[in-house]
Amino acid sequence: MINLSGSSTGDPEMADYVARCLGDNKLAGECLGFELTETVAIGNVQTCGTLMSRLRGLGCVIAPR
Repeated sequence: MINLSGSSTGDPEMADYVARCLGDNKLAGECLGFELTETVAIGNVQTCGTLMSRLRGLGCVIAPR
């Protein structure tokens, strides 16, 4: 499980980076999980929601479920 910081959730290229890493290493998204604290999520609901949706679309696990 990878903990996401506020700065990483605000990075517009984060989901693309994760997608590239998965593809480059021939890994399924299910192999990678992310955790987001409530403090980070509340700080920028819109941006975090968009990132979490994109990561889920890649098949990544988002905790807590």
